[in-house]
Amino acid sequence: MRIYYRTLNRCLRNRYAILVALLGIIGVVGISLGIDSTPVDPTPRVVYPALVLAGVLVCLATFVLCLHNRLFHVVVPIMVVVGGFAFYTIEHMRFQLFKNDDFSFFLINVEMPPGTRLEATEKAMEDVEQYVMAKPREYVDSIVTRVGMIEEEGGVMNMGSHKGQVWVDLTEVDERPGISAQQILDDFRDHFPPIAGVSSVQFFVDQGGPPLGSPVTFRVMGEDYAALLAVSEEVQAYLRTRPGVLDIKDDFEWGKEEFRIDVDEKKAADLGLEVVDVAREVRSAFAGGLATTFVRGKEDVEIYVKFPESYRVSPQNIHLMKFRNKTGGLVPFGSVASVMYGQSYSVINRWNQKRAVTVTADVDEKNITSREINQELRERYGYTHKTDPKVTFDYGGEEKDSQESMAALGRAFALAMFVNYGIIATIFNSVLQPVVVMSVIPLSLVGVLIGLLIHDEPLGFMGLLGVVALVGIVVNNSILVVDFVNIARKRGWNRWRSLLWGAGSRVRPILLTTGTTIAGLFPMLFGLKGTSSFLMPLAISLVYGLAFATTLTLVVVPLLMAYLDDLKEHFGFRLVREEYDEKLLNQDFRLHPSAREG
Repeated sequence: MRIYYRTLNRCLRNRYAILVALLGIIGVVGISLGIDSTPVDPTPRVVYPALVLAGVLVCLATFVLCLHNRLFHVVVPIMVVVGGFAFYTIEHMRFQLFKNDDFSFFLINVEMPPGTRLEATEKAMEDVEQYVMAKPREYVDSIVTRVGMIEEEGGVMNMGSHKGQVWVDLTEVDERPGISAQQILDDFRDHFPPIAGVSSVQFFVDQGGPPLGSPVTFRVMGEDYAALLAVSEEVQAYLRTRPGVLDIKDDFEWGKEEFRIDVDEKKAADLGLEVVDVAREVRSAFAGGLATTFVRGKEDVEIYVKFPESYRVSPQNIHLMKFRNKTGGLVPFGSVASVMYGQSYSVINRWNQKRAVTVTADVDEKNITSREINQELRERYGYTHKTDPKVTFDYGGEEKDSQESMAALGRAFALAMFVNYGIIATIFNSVLQPVVVMSVIPLSLVGVLIGLLIHDEPLGFMGLLGVVALVGIVVNNSILVVDFVNIARKRGWNRWRSLLWGAGSRVRPILLTTGTTIAGLFPMLFGLKGTSSFLMPLAISLVYGLAFATTLTLVVVPLLMAYLDDLKEHFGFRLVREEYDEKLLNQDFRLHPSAREG
């Protein structure tokens, strides 16, 4: 305790040098943000050069103020260390809204060419099953195979005889120590064998938390499908060159092969035919037409007539057809119509009332992040096609959802700060003391970033949720310190003695309550048995933020109270002032002040 009192006394004595050091740190961090920040929207980049300029000005002011101060050699190293930490954090801190490396199952989506018969798809799915079941039993617990349908994101069922899906359930984490679910998935993806007839194989993992879009979502919009598909292929080709971009695909699907009959209406009319006559005869020949009905017992039996199977399997036989005109004559097919072969669209997707082809992809966060690859796409393609202005682009998916979630979380954080300020201001009947109390909140943010870097965890929703929770936790300690300083002053203790006693008398209670809270979070922090790594960033934010803020609260809050006293004196408030006295360090401040000091 005596060491703490001595340290706090020295800090109070040199409080302005410390304030200057803090300003310098803020300047260095500002420069770091300005240099390394990459905006994710196409707005003019004015804020970032402004941050650099502001940081430089603050740093220069700091050096000027420190030139004639004996603490100059202490302030400069602090600025260098914190500035280096800021550069390192901004360079290496990854953002991932929801961590998704402890999933219990994944899906293998298989597609064959449109029009493939269900039997052929089933045979291909048997080959996929054999590949999955060949994996060690320590990895795969069970599988479920679907033929003729695929369950996509959001539980949407996509039907088709050429589609199949294998649901792979993984074993419990305890049964495969040292092997994560992501490692198993990577092994499946890297060693998946080629299967005859399969045109596409995609691996899908259910996202943790609420539904999100794909890490990469690039929409190509327009009216000409040929132009949209050309741009889609170009984007997919570019994504395949980027390391860490996986499962690249688009949502365009060709339908079955078809032949289209083009009837020359003028020739048909001259020969006594109508378009509906040609359509009806062709349909009857290949799909069957009702010829007659007879009664068998109490049931009506319908008789349909169509071409034999040997004729219907080849569309070329349509040229052999003849149509009976109004006069009873026979008109050859080639005299009134022609056949064009092509392929139909399985579905026409639209976005903002325009035809759209959406390119999606997954990313390996170890190599590239969703933000980085989306920024590359924006810089490369922009929002309008360079040669065809009718083709426009839109960006969505996980990054857009992340921005919306972050905006909502930011509003919640601001509301929490405002409510906390109002409650504390009401309790202390002061406008400035709540600022002192809440000053520990940004200190906790530094601890959160340090903790995430130590554990190599990305900054995400759960980590930021822990930051919001810290707003209501870390202020408790500073409330205790400020409250006890106020109690001492109401009982007549002078300025410096009240600061030393108010902080020193709360050291043990603060450390004990913080220690028990951190100890209770240890199982979640280290992912011990029975806990999910999905919650680990939340525990990291709480543990490191609380530990860091608590340690600095015992020094920073008394310092800010001293600054507040100086501010009041500057504006004419009368305060009892006492010069520093080393004898204060030899007194016991743990006892509650019971007598008024003269």
